[in-house]
Amino acid sequence: MKYYNTMYWDSYTKSGTTQYFLKITKVYGKWEFLDSTVQITNKDILAVQEGQGYTSGKHVYYNQIIANDVSSSYTTAYAPSTWEAVARATSVGQISSKVSSDIKRGTETWSGYCSLTEVPGYQ
Repeated sequence: MKYYNTMYWDSYTKSGTTQYFLKITKVYGKWEFLDSTVQITNKDILAVQEGQGYTSGKHVYYNQIIANDVSSSYTTAYAPSTWEAVARATSVGQISSKVSSDIKRGTETWSGYCSLTEVPGYQ
């Protein structure tokens, strides 16, 4: 079993501040079967964006999550346009993605995943 996880994001400044902000635009996930005796269930793709944002001249903490159950061997999840970007220079917050599934062979079952994390405050 191979997992593929690609996270796309934008980095920019906002008017009224000199900080850089990060915003997820989409997450791509793919599952590749390497053994025909393996069954895969509960495929999921997750995108998380949390941290200090800057809206209407104020710093606001955001915790934004989207999860998609997946039925095909690959998918692309787009972050909602309503998500607020999080400050890259803060010590709290992250943008991340996770591609996961349950893997079954015979009577044994495992959980597998591939995750990516960009911690804005640690560049």
